[in-house]
Amino acid sequence: MSTPTPTTQYDNLVSDYDHWFVDNAAIVASEFHALRQVLPDFDNALEIGVGTGFFAKELGIQNGIDPSTKMLERARERGIRVEQASAEDLPYGDNTFDAVFFITVDGYVDLPTALAEAKRVLTPDGTLVIGMLDWDTPVGTERRASHADSPYFAGISFHSFADMVAALQTAGFTVENTRQTVFSWADDLSNPHDQQEVREGLGDGYFAVLTARIA
Repeated sequence: MSTPTPTTQYDNLVSDYDHWFVDNAAIVASEFHALRQVLPDFDNALEIGVGTGFFAKELGIQNGIDPSTKMLERARERGIRVEQASAEDLPYGDNTFDAVFFITVDGYVDLPTALAEAKRVLTPDGTLVIGMLDWDTPVGTERRASHADSPYFAGISFHSFADMVAALQTAGFTVENTRQTVFSWADDLSNPHDQQEVREGLGDGYFAVLTARIA
């Protein structure tokens, strides 16, 4: 069986994708808590790889792109202005957005090209926000092994926070803020009130957040 193309990989997984956020409420709450600690003020933001718009809706991100038609239909229902496009070829002019978000999408794109495009559409004083899964952490290593056959992992590149920092520096960004959370993956974390702590720094938490500005 051939590997799904990025355009269709998630088309048949929309409901399953959204249910994951419900089934893992405390993990998701921890991720939002980390993102909100460094969330910049913005008037016109873009999420690259917006998916069904779950994060965009909660964070107030107005615009999103994704290659999946079915995912975009759900994002549009959530009130997000969407375009079907790839991270490597954004359908926007230079200096369009004062914030650009990548949330758990870095493994599905050509990262140097995607970061170059994000830099192009950012205003000179805009903020790049990265929310990523750090696969070199204990939780990341365990989940990578236990979910090897997951359709979500088809074609993915497994990055660490160090990979991301290096890619950002090469792309001409300066990292400003870092946060990390999800230090364990416990089955009893089903209540969002049981969210995990958020710490500064990177390297221990499975969910890592970085904000960066154009150098």
